[in-house]
Amino acid sequence: AVLSEMLRRSGTDLRTENYSPCVMKAIRYINDNLSVKLTIAEIAEAIFVSKSALTKSFRKELAMSVNEYIYDVVMSKAEYLLRAGDLSISEISERFGFYDQFYFSKRFREKFKLSPREYRKDKPI
Repeated sequence: AVLSEMLRRSGTDLRTENYSPCVMKAIRYINDNLSVKLTIAEIAEAIFVSKSALTKSFRKELAMSVNEYIYDVVMSKAEYLLRAGDLSISEISERFGFYDQFYFSKRFREKFKLSPREYRKDKPI
């Protein structure tokens, strides 16, 4: 649901007939293993394609890089978890592979113009 909302906001349509099997497998792998530590090499190896084929397909079909996609999905899911209020900022940071909650907070602020704490307070579900 979070992914669909993020893609809808960006104008990206995620119907399977629009994407190659390579991109669909990569999206599934990313969603199943979501972390800022995911690498293009890891994803490519897991779905049995070359790194260059993966990066070219992603850029062509989604108009963004694999890393931009991962970052957008991580931040969208982190945004949802902050609004849900069940996990601490530190737990959310750890869940998505950030090396500390301060770096997570910095990246979150870059994307949403509010710190995670401010966002949680201002944007409840």
